[in-house]
This record gives sequence, structure tokens and C-alpha cells, in this order.
Amino acid sequence: MNQNKVEFSQISLYPTLIVRYLGIIGFSLIVASSVGAIIINSFPTIQGFGKQLCNLFNAGYEHNFPAYYSSFLLLFSALLLFLITIIERNQNGSHVLHWAFLSFLFLCFAIDEALALHERIVHPLQENLSIQKYGIFYYTWVIPGIASIIIIAIIYLRFFLRLKAKIKRTFLTAAILFIAGAIGFELIEGRYDELYGQDLFYNMMVSIEEGLEMAGPIVFIWGLLFYISDSSKAVQFEFKSTRNKSISDTKT
Repeated sequence: MNQNKVEFSQISLYPTLIVRYLGIIGFSLIVASSVGAIIINSFPTIQGFGKQLCNLFNAGYEHNFPAYYSSFLLLFSALLLFLITIIERNQNGSHVLHWAFLSFLFLCFAIDEALALHERIVHPLQENLSIQKYGIFYYTWVIPGIASIIIIAIIYLRFFLRLKAKIKRTFLTAAILFIAGAIGFELIEGRYDELYGQDLFYNMMVSIEEGLEMAGPIVFIWGLLFYISDSSKAVQFEFKSTRNKSISDTKT
């Protein structure tokens, strides 16, 4: 009896191509969100399918395409971090717990993004604080958010400094992009919302914010893929800039 035998000698990955496709999808969603915001603000009486379609791509809304895509990026990051944890454990690495905890954090981030859990604490915090004017802290969830970032940064500082220069730069860029959107623009938007409400300019800021929150994980994913190629001894990755021309064949 003849049997078809399939052999996998290597797994070929194209980090730049993967990041490019992820970026194109994210950029398209942000453009769609911006166009939808312009339509809604230009035609406030729009109803029915048109309004539903705009809301489906509105980056400021939850449980729609931009929100789920952001959640996917964070979940993808969590899976790559989990893979790195396994690799580090098999190689008796000294930072297994750091990678494992990062994987858990990004899993939590993904769940939070999908369910919009952090936004649910805004009103309870405002009621407990009983402040008339919140300023840049109008979205009160940013207060525990900033505190959490500071704590994580302190815990991971030594770990971060021990990374290779290229990985370090990539991770730092990803963190700056994500925090600029998740915290920086939220502070600005909160103040604007408190003063003027959610008009077209506000929606444009939200689109930029969500774009940064997508860009951060995409850059992070790029860094994680290259980290895996440098550290893994169990899988063979072939990194190429195009489909036919190889930059380097790295056995990992």
C-alpha cells in the first residue's frame, strides 16, 4: 500500500511580511473608523444600516472590528511570549518567570480589550472620588493604569537591560507607542471630553489613540519573532525579506 509521506524540515517565517500585513489591517481599520466618524458627525440623523456599519468600525466603541483586532494582537503577543517561556525553560534560562508573567499579563490585556473591563471602573471611581473637575484624569481608570505601568517598569527594568540591543530597541519602541495611546491620548481625550464632549475632533483623537494601541503590539510581535529566532534550538526558522530571496537562514 502506498503512503504519502510529508516531511517538514523547517518553518519559514517572514517577520517583516507578517508585521506588514498586520499593519495594513490595523491601518485599514483606523481609516474606516475615521471615515465612519466623519459620516456620523456630518449626517447626525443617519440611522439604520449606515449607522450600524459606521459603529461596527468605530475605534471608540467596544465589541466591534477594531476592538477585537486589538484583542487579537495582544493575544498573539501572549502566545509568542508563552512559546518563549517554553524555550527558556527547556534551555534553563534565568528569566523563565519573567517571560511567563509577561505572557499572563498580555493574556489579561487581551481579555480586557475584548470585554472593555477597564472602562467599567470609570464611573465607580468618579463616584467614590466625588470630584467636580477631573481634568486629564476624567477617565479615572488611567490612575490605576499609570500606577500599574510604574510597578511593571520597576520589576522588569533589570530584565529589560539584559536584552540584546536590537530586541531592547524594538521592545522600547513598542512600549512607547502603546503607552502613548493607552495612557497619553486617554489623558488628553478625557480633558477634551469633560470640556467639549465627544465631537468629530474627539473621534479623530480616538482613532489616533487606537492606532497607537495597535502599532505597539505589532512592533512588539516583530521583536518577539526575532527573539525566538535568536534563542530557540527546537525549531528552524528561515527569515526572508521576500518570498524568493533569503536574508539569513537561522537555525533556532
